[in-house]
Amino acid sequence: MTTIESFKGKAFAHRGLWDDGIPENSLTAFRAAEENGFGIELDVQAGKDGVALVFHDETLDRMTGRSGRVEEITLDELGLLRLGQSDEQIPTFEVVLSAIHSETPILVEIKTRRDQSIDDRLKFARDVAGLVTASGHAAAIMSFDQDVTHALSIETEILLGQLYPQGQPARETAPDGIDFVGLWHEDVTGSEHLPVFAWTIRSSDDLTNALSERASPIFEGLDTDLVRDLMASISGE
Repeated sequence: MTTIESFKGKAFAHRGLWDDGIPENSLTAFRAAEENGFGIELDVQAGKDGVALVFHDETLDRMTGRSGRVEEITLDELGLLRLGQSDEQIPTFEVVLSAIHSETPILVEIKTRRDQSIDDRLKFARDVAGLVTASGHAAAIMSFDQDVTHALSIETEILLGQLYPQGQPARETAPDGIDFVGLWHEDVTGSEHLPVFAWTIRSSDDLTNALSERASPIFEGLDTDLVRDLMASISGE
């Protein structure tokens, strides 16, 4: 069983290791993160068929150039879309799990919508958890949605993280069954009672500050050698 210890002290590439030529939340971005020795952070949300799609925004516009909402896209339509100017498609979560080595740590953010019923939100979360369990991957699930994390803490043994909005530090007592918290990097104090994953790190100063508070960084847009060197300097203290 995956333990929180296997996630501590690692840096996670936010939506994979992407750049101007590699789109975020793409198979190429995830493979690049893996090849560079980083963990992977990704987003999953439900398409029209209820299938878990790896995509951040609620709308398609920014990443595909097509108007519309992710919740309106069927699997058949998915094959017609491309990410950015690339040939990459929006991957399903199941495809990502099959493409990444099982020992590569993955932080899976379950994204839900305010207009979804609690039944729909929990069904989707259970489906995602089922894919994680069946895959045998070193994966943890996290969400801002406390209904999701609460239900999964009762029903599964998967590592679970509670995400908190920017400007909202973690409470002194996290919900039962939570293994870690995810905080905006400026909200990390170092006094949290659970392991902390700090999002989203975009500068060397922010990375240094997060590491000084013993938080695991979720980063983007940074030189990979810089990230490795700073991680190594902290772990060697």
